[in-house]
Amino acid sequence: MDYETAARIVSFINKYIKGLYVVGSIRRREDINNDIDFITTKNLDVILDNFRKIFDDIDIKVEGDKYVDFKVGDIEINIWKANNKIEYNHMKILRTLDKGHTIGLRRMAKEKGMRLSEKGLYNFRTKNYTTFKTLGELKRMLK
Repeated sequence: MDYETAARIVSFINKYIKGLYVVGSIRRREDINNDIDFITTKNLDVILDNFRKIFDDIDIKVEGDKYVDFKVGDIEINIWKANNKIEYNHMKILRTLDKGHTIGLRRMAKEKGMRLSEKGLYNFRTKNYTTFKTLGELKRMLK
């Protein structure tokens, strides 16, 4: 699906369902392979109920309290739930990067004795998380 079509679908969804932030290939302004990725801080059951109000054909693949994956027609929708503003900010960054960049950053973290996740950079030595506000800040932390 081309970017313009995907953007129109996101615009339609955002008219009726509040609290979703688009990430992934659409956020990078790329054409997509029939999936649209969102993050939210809202309850996923409420989000799904709102989708059911505007779409008749919802096929749920995975449903949980942190992640939901379903299809509306031929379009796959993925929604991740952040528990707080810090996780939300990290998800905005990490879920917008392409897979190669995300894997590269996770590898860099591992080489430094850390783990990169939505919670931040976990240092195995100190057993603490360090948070970041921007991709640039994260990259500086991994140098």
